[in-house]
Amino acid sequence: MIFFHSLKAEINMKKSEDIENPVSVDQIEPRLYLGNVTAAANIVFLKNQNISHILTIDSFPLPAFVASSINIVTKYVQIADMNREDILQYFPACIEFIENALMDPKHSVLVHCFYGVSRSATIVIAYLMKKYSISYQRAFERAKSKRSLVQPNHGFAQQCKLFYKMNYSIDPNCRNYKLFRLKLAAEQVKFAKILPMNFMDLLKPDPGVIQEHPEPFVYRCRKCRRIVASKSNLIYHKVPKRNETFESPVSRRRESAQKYLNHLAGETSDQDAIIDITDKVLSASLSDKSLSEGKEEQPKIQKQEEAVELCNKFYFIEPISWMKDVINSVEGKLYCPTCKTKIGNFNWIMASKCLCGTQVFPSFYLVPSKIDFSNCVQNILQVTI
Repeated sequence: MIFFHSLKAEINMKKSEDIENPVSVDQIEPRLYLGNVTAAANIVFLKNQNISHILTIDSFPLPAFVASSINIVTKYVQIADMNREDILQYFPACIEFIENALMDPKHSVLVHCFYGVSRSATIVIAYLMKKYSISYQRAFERAKSKRSLVQPNHGFAQQCKLFYKMNYSIDPNCRNYKLFRLKLAAEQVKFAKILPMNFMDLLKPDPGVIQEHPEPFVYRCRKCRRIVASKSNLIYHKVPKRNETFESPVSRRRESAQKYLNHLAGETSDQDAIIDITDKVLSASLSDKSLSEGKEEQPKIQKQEEAVELCNKFYFIEPISWMKDVINSVEGKLYCPTCKTKIGNFNWIMASKCLCGTQVFPSFYLVPSKIDFSNCVQNILQVTI
């Protein structure tokens, strides 16, 4: 069962040292406990279980009397229990905190949030994933077998799965991670109309400035030859099937859903489920595969013995520091920073449609007719600005 609470309730709870909610805590691993805020504020429980470390994953820190009452090492991560919160960024530090706490056999650690259901459970699951090199589902089942209340929200579960794909670390070069961060930023830009400071790292270094070790494969403004992107800045998407290219997404989904229904008519009566599966099959996705070195051709990846084409009709890229307008605008045009020729467009909150028919969101793209691909850097000290 998933519990919900308001910020007002949390504030009132934090103001009072007499927390009325009952203690709710379970031992997930030897000396590793997962529970609610009441357990974290219960001095008797902390002493009886030899709790030496407390990891708080909540909107507010523990009451001051807890830290002052007994000798406990604490760590606080401020985060709300919302799908769009970036809890993934805290995985490495939180896992390290738990590992350090458990190095001493005399120590125990308590991980908690308000109810001990979603936020703190997500951290414990991430710890189990890395410790045992297992998937999210296996770690989730392991934790839930010890504490039945465990239920990370959907967004946190997806971030755990991404953590697994990145081999239990945060790989800033992983294309799925780049897309995850861009979508988080897009949600913020949608309301704030500017790019928040905590997402400024999404603006990649300008490849057009002098570099000691420049990338060998770059994209230049066709008019002035200024480098505007490197191959590592590209974000690819799948090419729709040829017979679907000029059909609307709705038509494609309906047609494919009907095919599924006809094919599976005798196997299931759950048509909504079949349509949902069809939508997932047709949805655009990114690949971590890149173009073959030194070639500007239609790239392909192999998946389940089937070749999947990756589109290069438009160059969808990461935001780069020379794109000044992307910081304080929701959408706009991209101009070459040297000759001011229009070379592309960007949109944080609405998808842009590629010529292949795929919708890409958020989108930052260069128009191929305005850009030239270069497979070599002529001089390491070449000045392009």
